[in-house]
Amino acid sequence: MLKNTLFMLASNALRLLTGVVLLLLLARFWGAETFGKFMYPFTLAGLTVILVDYGFNLQVVRDIGKDPGHVHYITCKALTIKLYLTIGMLLVGGIIFWIFPLLGEYRMTFCLLWIANVFNSFGVLFNLAFRGLELFNKEVVITFYSNVITFILIGILVWVGYGPVGIAVGFVLAKAFFMAISWYQYSFVVAEDKFKCSKWSVVISSLSQGFPFAIHVALGTLYFQVDTIIIEHFLGAKSVGIYQSALRVMIAGLIMTDVISNVYLPRMAKSLYETESLTTLGTCMTRYCLCIGVIGLVVMSSGGDWIVDILYGGGEYKRVATLFPLFGVVLLLRYLGASYGIILTASNRQTVRMVAVSLSFVVSIGLNFWLVPKMGLVGALFASIVTHIFLTIVYILFAWKQTGSWLIDIRSIILLGIALTALYSSNFLSPVFVLIVSVVSVALVGVTKTDWNQILKFQIRRTPVAGI
Repeated sequence: MLKNTLFMLASNALRLLTGVVLLLLLARFWGAETFGKFMYPFTLAGLTVILVDYGFNLQVVRDIGKDPGHVHYITCKALTIKLYLTIGMLLVGGIIFWIFPLLGEYRMTFCLLWIANVFNSFGVLFNLAFRGLELFNKEVVITFYSNVITFILIGILVWVGYGPVGIAVGFVLAKAFFMAISWYQYSFVVAEDKFKCSKWSVVISSLSQGFPFAIHVALGTLYFQVDTIIIEHFLGAKSVGIYQSALRVMIAGLIMTDVISNVYLPRMAKSLYETESLTTLGTCMTRYCLCIGVIGLVVMSSGGDWIVDILYGGGEYKRVATLFPLFGVVLLLRYLGASYGIILTASNRQTVRMVAVSLSFVVSIGLNFWLVPKMGLVGALFASIVTHIFLTIVYILFAWKQTGSWLIDIRSIILLGIALTALYSSNFLSPVFVLIVSVVSVALVGVTKTDWNQILKFQIRRTPVAGI
């Protein structure tokens, strides 16, 4: 479990090069206005390509974890659906763009970034097979090469002075490379290099079975990103740049949710009919998630000014620091809800997640339209906090109904207490003192003696390799 976690962490850390670090550099190099003009179509492109993703990030990993002997069949079935969905979106999107003058100055950048996101979606699908088979080291290799190439290519384009459209072209080339090497590595590991198109009846059946996953992922992304669209409408591109600058830091802090979820999901899927084992895994996952979430909250609430100075150099981005404490609360809530959501997915209760996220999406839109015009960016964050509280409560209640457990032990309760104490004390105590005390407290409370023994054994076992 620890080895898989570290491999998955390595993959996600490498993705930070393009998903967060590169965008932070764009923000600093361009300034808030131009960065906002890039991030608005960037966000829209990511949202519209969700249909092509169709929730496979959860479904394929779960299905392969349950039935690893049919990995190529499962992958090809998902690939067939992606192809049909992509063709459908191109036809519908082409007609809409031809009839309506949508997006204005953002149109070209949006189209290029949409193509890049489609290439990325297909590339990710091949890597999902590695996650389902618990071959996380294979994904690390792909992620390393693709993200280094992306970082170098986009970095050069920015350095020579290209704007949003030129950078979007760079993303298309980089994601095409990612898709190509992902397919090559997949065909080598799975020992299958021929695409087997699924029958239409199988496609229809799979679309029906995967619908709860697709709606969950689509609306889950929408309620997390719809605030950007509303901010652009009411406050303009510069406010989008400020908001996205803070959001990118929080997304970097969420790196471990995907890591832990992908490591635990195959194990939970195998323990579906063993309630005690499922409860134990869920409780451990909750505690681990809270450890990371509490530290993230403390860093964002105590070190906001330092983060802004280091990443953006201050200036017009000084406003970002005032948003960090609220973003830290959102981060903690997302970590808290992660284990409960994965329990529902592993337990074939994806429909529950779909309904919960659908309701959260409605709550998010209503709150954002109400609060953003009145309170600006702070209003968007209050809307996000309330939405996440609502979603987390729903997840917890249904996970309890599924397992008969709250999936939270005394250590996790103490971790929540540490978070509240740190958030309050950061207003009048030294940020450095609050950070040090909080990290030490989390390490003592959140990590058990057994956990430390496993970590130390892993480090000792890996030391000779590191010296090569």
